[in-house]
Amino acid sequence: MNAGVRRFHPRHPSIETYFAGSAGRLVLEGCRLWTLAQGAGRQGLGREQSLERAWSPYGEILQEREALAARDELARFAGVLGRCAACPLRTLSPGRRNLTRDEALILGLISGIQHDDEAVTQACLDALTCKARCAEVESAAAMFAVTLRGLGQNLFHIPLHAIEDILARSGSVTLH
Repeated sequence: MNAGVRRFHPRHPSIETYFAGSAGRLVLEGCRLWTLAQGAGRQGLGREQSLERAWSPYGEILQEREALAARDELARFAGVLGRCAACPLRTLSPGRRNLTRDEALILGLISGIQHDDEAVTQACLDALTCKARCAEVESAAAMFAVTLRGLGQNLFHIPLHAIEDILARSGSVTLH
């Protein structure tokens, strides 16, 4: 977690529906806990224990074999997305009800892929990573999104106007 992260506070009363339910929890809490575990590992603070905590929502929501498949794809996606040292992911603590810009874009990316919305998918990719990395991030995100969808874990569709609003209000850009 980064101190001073600008948080996304949705004005639209139904924005919470975009990350409500088990699919939203798997994506949002999974990414938050994964990021937390990676930070703990860099600081030598019980990475294994942090990773076990990251996997807990998967074990609670999915059957064991399904949980393993989904968390493998989360690990691949989060690993690929987190490789850009210049732009570390900004996430909040698990359990928080608001979102950072990056978290909203991750949800938008997975939702866009699950709902075959290329405009949303591309807007999220462009804002999350540089053009040179878009294909790699998109491939990992697609595997994660399709795996979740195959397990009956579908995010609500996040429309392009919601993504554009997030980007306009965040006032930040991805730098590479």
